[in-house]
Amino acid sequence: MKRIFLILLGLVAIAVGAQAQEADTTVYFGAECLPDPATYLPVVPDSTSDAFYYDVTQYFWGRKQKNAALTQAIADAQRDSESLCALFSEALTIDINPDSTPEIYELIDKSVRTIEPIVLIAKHDNGRTLPAERFRTVPPSGESVAALRQQGGSYPSMHAMAGWLTALLLAEVNPAQQNVILKRGYDYGQSRVILGTNWQSDVTAGRLIACAGYARLQADPIFLQQMRLAVKEFLIATGQYVEDDDTPPVEEDE
Repeated sequence: MKRIFLILLGLVAIAVGAQAQEADTTVYFGAECLPDPATYLPVVPDSTSDAFYYDVTQYFWGRKQKNAALTQAIADAQRDSESLCALFSEALTIDINPDSTPEIYELIDKSVRTIEPIVLIAKHDNGRTLPAERFRTVPPSGESVAALRQQGGSYPSMHAMAGWLTALLLAEVNPAQQNVILKRGYDYGQSRVILGTNWQSDVTAGRLIACAGYARLQADPIFLQQMRLAVKEFLIATGQYVEDDDTPPVEEDE
């Protein structure tokens, strides 16, 4: 199993590296630096287990969602960096895009790209059938089930990882909005259940990978510097930034 993991890790690293070079983007560090999801993720629920019964119950809950919840879920199907940032802009209170907030945008883009390879490895390792496959339904978002399947499987959810990681990052950028931001990140993951593209346990597993990845990012000096730049950029954009005064205090004569 370890040999298979290392082979998949190498293949995914090559693919992601080629994609990053083509898009002129980088990651904070390679997937080999991240903890192996197989060591901490729960196993995929067996079809006779209570956990799978809950997954099925949540699937039918999702099918009942209409109006605003369904509309938001369809919008949340977009997972490219610009769409992801736009979807979280209201929660942060400022518009996030490469032009007006390049530091915050880079923070999110590079962080998500850093964690993506490990999710792909877990997907290929588990190869779980998507809800839409099992029940032979078409996601309301119009997403291709075949294309989703090519990523390797339903477990864990890439969308849930990206949404929860983005929420953790932005809650650090703007702690005053942490409740709103985290709720947005939670809803972004639940959108996959509403659309029938992931089981509830897939979404939960995606969030766990986001938490593990976020913890590992905190040990990277380049990430920490980027976070400082992102916080400064937010404070300047919202008129809260105060220039640091590094001038030593003048000692008064006695």
